[in-house]
Amino acid sequence: MAGRHQLLIRRLIRAKCIGATAHRTKPHRQNQPNRQTSHFPSPLQDRISRRLDKQPHTVNDTRMDDTKITKPLIIGAALRLLREDGIEKLTMRKLATRLNIRAPTLYWYFPDRSSILREIIKSILTEAVDRVSDATTWQDWLKAFALSIWKLNCETPYATLLLQSAELNDESVVRLSIGYIETIREKFDVDAYILHRAHSDVQALVMGWSVFYHAKVTTFINPDIDVENALREGIDSIVQRWDDRLKQQSIR
Repeated sequence: MAGRHQLLIRRLIRAKCIGATAHRTKPHRQNQPNRQTSHFPSPLQDRISRRLDKQPHTVNDTRMDDTKITKPLIIGAALRLLREDGIEKLTMRKLATRLNIRAPTLYWYFPDRSSILREIIKSILTEAVDRVSDATTWQDWLKAFALSIWKLNCETPYATLLLQSAELNDESVVRLSIGYIETIREKFDVDAYILHRAHSDVQALVMGWSVFYHAKVTTFINPDIDVENALREGIDSIVQRWDDRLKQQSIR
C-alpha cells in the first residue's frame, strides 16, 4: 500500500510539473506572430496585388497610362521602328519600350508580332489607295494605284518584304485588297475578271521592280536602266493588254 501511495504521489508531482511548464511557455507562444494572419504580404502577393490594381512598381515610374494606348498608336510606333531597324529587329519587347509601356500590355491589343505586321500591310494598301487622285476611268485608276504602290515601296524598304510574305498576307489582307478592287469595279462597271487580272499583273510587276530597286540589281546589269520609266512602260502595257481584251469581249 505504501509503495502504491508513493507511486501515486510521484505521478501527481510529474503532472504538476508538466502543467506548470506548459503554463509558463503558453504566453511565449501567444506573443509569436501568426504567419498565416500576418499583415505583411510576401513579395509574390505584393506583385500580384500591384498587377491587379495596375499600380506602378516604383513611386517614380513614368510609364504611359495603359488606358491611353490604342491600336493606331501601336501601329505608328511599329512603323517607326521598322524604318529605323528593319523587320528582323522588331520585337514586342522593343515595341513596348518605344511606347513606354510593359510588354504584356501589347497582348491586350495584338496576340503576336505577326498580327501587328498584318495591320501594317493593311495600312500600306490603304495608303496606296488613298494617294490615288480621282480617276475618270478604271485604266487611269489602275495605273495611278500601281505607281502609288511603287512609291510606297521606294519610301519604305520593308514594304516589299511585307507585301510578298505568304505567312503575313492572310485572308484578312486579301479580303481588304479585293474590297478596294470591287469598289473600283462597281464605280466603273468593268468586268470583274478583267479588272482583277489586270490588278494582279501590275502589282506583280511593281513587286518585281521593287525587289530589283532595293537590291540594286539594275546597277549590276545595266546602270543606264531608268527603273521608274521601265516600270511605267510595263504598267501601260499590262493595262493596254487587258483593255484590248475587254473590248474584244464587248464585240462578241
